[in-house]
Amino acid sequence: MPKELYFFELPIYRTNREKFDKEVNEYIDKEFSKLNSCSKKLFEKNPTKKLTREHQDREAYGNIWEYNDIIGYIKLYFYGTQVRGEYWSVKALRIVKTKKKDFICKDWSFGPAISIHFENDSVGIYNKIIELINSLKKLLKSRFIDTSKFDVIGPYIDWKQVYDEYRSALTHT
Repeated sequence: MPKELYFFELPIYRTNREKFDKEVNEYIDKEFSKLNSCSKKLFEKNPTKKLTREHQDREAYGNIWEYNDIIGYIKLYFYGTQVRGEYWSVKALRIVKTKKKDFICKDWSFGPAISIHFENDSVGIYNKIIELINSLKKLLKSRFIDTSKFDVIGPYIDWKQVYDEYRSALTHT
């Protein structure tokens, strides 16, 4: 698939941010509970040392959600008169929290192919893209597809122009 045909990537996470933060805090609490009473007293007397230890535990767990809990991507693209999603996922038999990731294409046409050829304006095409995204969320219901950036800019993009440029590029190749 030529890269110019893709118009947006949606990250897929193992879990949502709130659950990840909860897991991190539980891990930090568990690690703190393993300390002997002398170490606990030291941390109580010196909050800076406790913060340093919490930072180290946070790094050991996976640090921040945005970059370390990603398990895949959905690349949105036009294909003829359709909008589709290409699914990239970590190469693993079982998806677990890990810092090392190798991504492979799981499905070049993941989910339904949503027809857009009857849409005459940008809003119509945008609504079809939203329809596709909602279908993909249902297919990956145990995962978290982050649409926050798309939600912010999507309504302001001239989707008709993007689609027309895609069609124009096809006729010139």
